[in-house]
Amino acid sequence: MIDKLRRKFISVALISVSIVIVIIMVVLNLSNYRSTVSKADKTLSLLIDNDGTFPVPPKEMDGPGTGAPERKDFSPESPFESRYFSVHLDDDGKVIDVNTDSIAAVTEEQAAKYALSAAEKDKKSGFIGNYRYECSGSLIVFLDATRDLESFRSFLGTSITVAAAGLLCVFFLVLFFSKLAMKPIALSMAKQKRFITDASHEIRTPLTIIDANTEVIEMTTGENEWTRSTRAQIARLTELTKSLVSLSRMDEGTASFKPAEFSISDAASDTAQQFEAPALIGSKEFDKEIEPGLRFCGDEKKIRQLLFLLLDNALKYSPPDGWIRFSLKSNGRKVTIEVSNSVTSISKGSHDQVFDRFMRMDSSRNSAIPGYGLGLSIAQSIVELHKGRITAFSPDDKSFCIQATIQSL
Repeated sequence: MIDKLRRKFISVALISVSIVIVIIMVVLNLSNYRSTVSKADKTLSLLIDNDGTFPVPPKEMDGPGTGAPERKDFSPESPFESRYFSVHLDDDGKVIDVNTDSIAAVTEEQAAKYALSAAEKDKKSGFIGNYRYECSGSLIVFLDATRDLESFRSFLGTSITVAAAGLLCVFFLVLFFSKLAMKPIALSMAKQKRFITDASHEIRTPLTIIDANTEVIEMTTGENEWTRSTRAQIARLTELTKSLVSLSRMDEGTASFKPAEFSISDAASDTAQQFEAPALIGSKEFDKEIEPGLRFCGDEKKIRQLLFLLLDNALKYSPPDGWIRFSLKSNGRKVTIEVSNSVTSISKGSHDQVFDRFMRMDSSRNSAIPGYGLGLSIAQSIVELHKGRITAFSPDDKSFCIQATIQSL
């Protein structure tokens, strides 16, 4: 139980941290990418405004009013830092002029191909390879954004590596501190389990004495309704203590578990046979479908107890003149057990809360249906011992089904 709780705690912590890290990475890299694109678009806009070239910066020595007007977004170093080329197209989309003076890596033929590809995309701006382009009428200007894109990709790769390393560190830290965090809970649960076991053993002694005293009274005065009532309550308390001890031992991992190969088909047939007569007396239809010849490696005694608990639950909670269906089928190394029964009324959907201890359906909260709500909890523990899974659900509002899948060990 503690190990399962610890695994859930670690999973929740890692998922939460992962979500936060992913959000931070997406925001940072998206912001970096937009900054890269924005920088390229500003340069392209400047080139578009000057017919595919940079404006001539004003020089103080030439006197006022000479050169192009000064722009705040234009650095005098931009013409030397940027590699670009421009292409003019005519109205028919044919190349009429190519300017590759500011780039050495692209020939005029390549520039023409880039321009025609950009024209076919019918977009004002975009990327072709590492070149950012912008269209303005017949003019298409390309800017080499290789350095900025490499910087973006380098930052993206670094951020992914750092995030993975950080997540790995978080995993080891959570793994270490989760053990410390769970220690008080583990101690508390261990004390609770020991108390249940010790209290159950202590209860058995007075029950034995009461049972013996009742037997003496019956020998001297004869059996009457009071002694019968006492014996009935003794039987109920004895059964309750047995269930509590069984659950506590399985939780502590001290319950006897002796896996061996046996015929689970025979075990299912023998257990089902015990319920045929009670079902007949209650005018309940009992259908069974057991795949013959199935061999299973597990604790035969506990598997028989599991089958008994599931069928007993179905028999108890099916109404008079209702029905019970029991099936056992192979699924590779696994075996699927399904027990369903009719009910008077139930909400459609999952009902896994029935496996909680002392949990009983609303319709069973009366003295007519005996029990303490521990049977299905024990069934769940047996399934988990066999590395399986058990679920309860209602496919409609008139039936209830429990499905258990157990694995051959």
